[in-house]
Amino acid sequence: MGDRIKAKRLRDVTIASVVKEMAKPRLAASVLRSIAKPKHPVKKVAEWMLKELRRQGKLHQDTIVYEIAEKFGRQFTYDKNGNLTIRIDVLAAFRKLTRDSVVWVQGDSYWRMRDPHDAPGRQQN
Repeated sequence: MGDRIKAKRLRDVTIASVVKEMAKPRLAASVLRSIAKPKHPVKKVAEWMLKELRRQGKLHQDTIVYEIAEKFGRQFTYDKNGNLTIRIDVLAAFRKLTRDSVVWVQGDSYWRMRDPHDAPGRQQN
């Protein structure tokens, strides 16, 4: 029960309240910079995914997720029922970059470049 209360208190802490409590302005500025600008923004991860797709020809989700975690950090992935998965915002950025040029082959769980014979839409069988 104590851990649940601590977790709730942590969620209730806002950036403004943290900065307000910090005594040193430089430290506060440093904290804000680290929160506002992650080392590897989501867009950079999505751009790298596209570069890898072009290089490899296809991206298997179960492989690329581990490459993302290794290259950019586990903060761009999450655990879903015991499986490492690409975070939703990374997938959204990748989708935005590749809206009409890439398709998702659902049966085999990979992305590939769109072919002229593909059906309309992102998902292919």
